[in-house]
This record gives sequence, structure tokens and C-alpha cells, in this order.
Amino acid sequence: MIQVEGLAFSRQGRRIIEPLSFTVPDGSVWGVVGPNGSGKTTLLRLLYGALSPQAGVVRINGQPLDSLARRVIARQVAVVTQGENSESGLSIADSVMLGRIPHRRMLQCPSARDYQACADALGRVGVAELAERPASQVSGGEAQRALIARAVAQEAEHILLDEPTNHLDIRHQHEVLTTVRELGSTVVIVLHDLNLAATYCDTVLLLDGGRSVACGTPSEVLTAAHLEPVYRVSVDVLIRANGRPHLVLSERPLPHLSDSERKTA
Repeated sequence: MIQVEGLAFSRQGRRIIEPLSFTVPDGSVWGVVGPNGSGKTTLLRLLYGALSPQAGVVRINGQPLDSLARRVIARQVAVVTQGENSESGLSIADSVMLGRIPHRRMLQCPSARDYQACADALGRVGVAELAERPASQVSGGEAQRALIARAVAQEAEHILLDEPTNHLDIRHQHEVLTTVRELGSTVVIVLHDLNLAATYCDTVLLLDGGRSVACGTPSEVLTAAHLEPVYRVSVDVLIRANGRPHLVLSERPLPHLSDSERKTA
């Protein structure tokens, strides 16, 4: 479980994250959405300790994040950051094996359990056939899936993903997010694609200017009333047979929404 209490962050005197409080229950998949500059990546970095908040606290399974050693955090939280590159001097298999480092003592060789965890992760994410390929010689989409495989191999209770579907075609977007859902881990995903958030997330947090506009189920959050003031486009919401929304976004802007209206909506 991830608990956030009064979390706030500023940079050079400018507030990036307004005070946020929420709880991500065990085994749930949370999506964080919002336009560019809304604070999504900053929030994720606060959740795994890459940034320190000016106020508030993040708790992992009830323990304050800032009280935990980095090795302990790595056993509990796996992270795939946006724009991260695979290690060019390693094979895909060796890159995925890095996810097992938190489970080994310093200088300890990988165990049979480590090799099995990596093989399982490569298979689940669909890159087993690339295991011996140099990480520098695969496509962007294949490299992204290898990074996700590394997070899966880490076997952490919590997985934080920043735009994990970048560089992936439609098929692999859905395959990767289906895999993430089936892990049973507590997952927080930053997504730009609202329809992917609607399909795969139990809860959606909509950010704008560092503040929470709405937080709830996809049907509660992904509505025209919430999205149009934030994205400034027309939104039509269709309901699928499974009850989850599907959004049709128009390129036609909404000129009647001024910047001040957008901030206060």
C-alpha cells in the first residue's frame, strides 16, 4: 500500500505539486493523467524518493519512505522512468538481471532463482527471443519492454511506471498493460493515453498545474466536465459494454475557456 499525506513540492519558488493526499490500496492499478507540465512525473519521482517533498510524507506499507534504506526501497518498489535507456554494453538478459540486484548480497553471483525470475519476466513481457541480443541493437519498443521486464523480475510489491507504453505499437501497448494488471502488484502508471487509463486502471488521478482535479474510477474522472477545462478540447464519452468509458477527443479547441477559468475549473 502507498499512502500520500499532504505531499507538496516546489522548485525555485514555484509550486509544482500542490498538497496531495491519497492511498493506493494493495493490488490496485492507479493511473495518473494530465496535460504536459501538470506534475505527473514529479509526483512519481516523489513516490519512489528521487525527489524530497517540501511538505508531507509518502508511506510504503505504513513506513515513511524517507526512513527506509535505498536497498529496502528497491525490494519494495520497482521503477521504469520515462526516456530511460537500456545499458548499451549489456545483453537484454543481463539488463533484466539488474532487477535482481536488491535480492543479492554485494558481489554475490546470480542464483538459479534469479535466472528463473528473469526468464519468467522476459517471457511475460514478450521479449524472450531477444534475451541474447545487445540492448543497443533492439528497437525503441523492444528496449522499453525489456525495461518493464526488469521491473517484473525485481518482484517488488509496488511498481511505478512513467509512460510505459512510449514507443510501443498498439498490440504491445495492450499486451504490456495486461501483463502489468495480471502481476497482482500495487501499480501507479503515468499515462498520456486516456483510453488506456480507462481500460486498465482501477482508479484515475487527474492532475492540472500540480493539483488534483479529480480522483476516482475511470467513469467518475474521465468525463467531459473534468477533461474539457484541463485539456481544452471537446470530449465525447462513449460507454463500452464492460461499463468503462471510451473517449473521443475533438481537435476543435474550446475558445470560451480562458486560462483563469481553466485554473479554477
